[in-house]
Amino acid sequence: MKEEPAGEVKLSPLERKFQETMSAAVLVGRSTTPGADGGDTLNDERYTIRQAFKVADKQNTWKFLVRLQYGELDLSLPLELEVFWAGDTPVITLTNFHIPALGTFSARVLVHTDRYAGTWQHGKKGGHLFGRIIGERDPQDENSTAVRPDL
Repeated sequence: MKEEPAGEVKLSPLERKFQETMSAAVLVGRSTTPGADGGDTLNDERYTIRQAFKVADKQNTWKFLVRLQYGELDLSLPLELEVFWAGDTPVITLTNFHIPALGTFSARVLVHTDRYAGTWQHGKKGGHLFGRIIGERDPQDENSTAVRPDL
């Protein structure tokens, strides 16, 4: 599922670094969901990003070619998301964003070096998410090394 960006998009050094970090990457971590007892429950999460690139003619829009794995769901699709900058830190932003098979979400996820953290909301439920960004491995080879050994 490789896609070429339409048109040449000039990237700043920070945008280029973000694109490199988020392409051929796997976000592996945890998210919280509200528990029945009022406390939060920790859940494992894994998001594979095959490619990320800035969309031409849309100032803050990036396209992420992703594989979402959550519970029994395993879904690959393109997502066009807004990315804003807090100084030198990219913040992936979803506001009432519909994801097929999952529903409508709002989230703010910041990326710093090889880590991510943020908040998510789905209707009345919400929580936190956090984890590491690692290089994608070849799923056909259990002994493969990271495609991006720099992470």
